[in-house]
Amino acid sequence: MDPLNCQLEIVNMQNNTRIRSSGKLGIELWRLIDKDLYPNLKNLACHMLAMFGGTYACEQFFSVMNNNKNNRRSRISDSNLVATLRVSVSKLQPGIDRLVAAKTSKILPEKTE
Repeated sequence: MDPLNCQLEIVNMQNNTRIRSSGKLGIELWRLIDKDLYPNLKNLACHMLAMFGGTYACEQFFSVMNNNKNNRRSRISDSNLVATLRVSVSKLQPGIDRLVAAKTSKILPEKTE
């Protein structure tokens, strides 16, 4: 990344009335920035924002781990802790109702009349 090109992009961005009048800050501002007009700044901003997102996810993960492995659950094994953490931090939502319905339909015999 060339610092001179970054400086030129900053000057051009400061003179862009659409950006200045938007009143946006932070992530919202960078969503507004056109990657074709400001490729160096957009790339730099994406790298900087990704660093903080990774830090947040890491801190959240360790917080969940500390909650799962507290004094009352001190004998939890490493393999169980890994499984518990995987479930705790996953964004996937299991279809419990669908799974139970599928399981009960296999267990219960069909009624015949």
